[in-house]
Amino acid sequence: MHPTLVFDIETIPDLAGFAAVNGIDEASLPQGELAE
Repeated sequence: MHPTLVFDIETIPDLAGFAAVNGIDEASLPQGELAE
C-alpha cells in the first residue's frame, strides 16, 4: 500500500488526476512535500 493516507481526503483525487494527466506514477511523487 502506498502511503496516501497522509493526504487529505480531498487532496487524493487531485493527486490522482494530476498524476494521470502528466503520466506520472503516483508513487513517484514527492510525498514528503505534498504531505506537509
